[in-house]
Amino acid sequence: MSSSARRVLLYAGLGALVVLNVVLLALLLTRDVSAESVMGDAYTTPTAGSVTDESPSDEGTTPAESPSDDVVEGPTESESDAPAIDVPMPEPAERLIASASGDVAWRAIVGSCEAPGSVELTTDGGATWSPADVGGLAPVSRLKAITPAAVFAIGGVDPNCSPTYAGSVDGGNNWEQAPELAQGSWYIDPSDRAVLGTSVGEVDAPCEVAGLAGFDDNAAALLCTDGSLTVSNDGGASWTTAAEETNAVAIGLTLQGYVLAGSDEECAGTQIWTAGVEGDTAPVGCAEDVQTEAGQTAVSGAGGAMWLWADDETLVSTDGGSTW
Repeated sequence: MSSSARRVLLYAGLGALVVLNVVLLALLLTRDVSAESVMGDAYTTPTAGSVTDESPSDEGTTPAESPSDDVVEGPTESESDAPAIDVPMPEPAERLIASASGDVAWRAIVGSCEAPGSVELTTDGGATWSPADVGGLAPVSRLKAITPAAVFAIGGVDPNCSPTYAGSVDGGNNWEQAPELAQGSWYIDPSDRAVLGTSVGEVDAPCEVAGLAGFDDNAAALLCTDGSLTVSNDGGASWTTAAEETNAVAIGLTLQGYVLAGSDEECAGTQIWTAGVEGDTAPVGCAEDVQTEAGQTAVSGAGGAMWLWADDETLVSTDGGSTW
């Protein structure tokens, strides 16, 4: 084979690889997949001990003695004197945060149809933030990090505040808007919060929505303004109330499901819970340095790290939310 023929074959092969990469990136950003399923071993998931409480074994223990019949039990002094906590009810989120690792995260001020939202990026664990130009989405209804380089936002554009999709695959240096890609994605309608974008199309929200977390094509969770947690595992065709009361004011994504932030009598600051896609919640830790505020708190998790944006602080926990 001549050298010119070999060069033609080489260039053809390189061209095919370029096209394949473009197609893969397009599929990555147009599918509402979980980051864990995309990255696989590139993500380090939290250890089981950092996010769950294992029940002690019954082996080797003795049953507690039954109280005597002539003993009347009542509340202990600590129980009767314990002050009731002031639990704020959730309000529509005015802040969003989407983390890709312990170093990289995106955050947004939601804005409104009349006032564009804003998006920022950090690559140093929240020490500094740089603005990202997502094309004036007004508001920013959804923000999701797929990898440290790939991210998308969904929000309103044009005078009708129509939902559109904006994505970047180069760390936010360049963004492309594509209104048609919003179809089949999870989002709160920019002009009407009573309507949700889902995998099965637009549907009526099952509650007054404070926050939305879309895990993958099938699974999503809503934090409702009455404090309940509602989940769907069939692409938005149906919804189930997983918890009537959560004490949470913010909801976000983790690699395994969802994370919530709010108030708890055992925590002087902001309590963090994780939840599976079925909505089963478990306490993880307490961020004592920041106070919960409805609508102004945002939370996210990825790569073994949890992010919390509350007050004027952005905190990162490197052990899955146990310590901050």
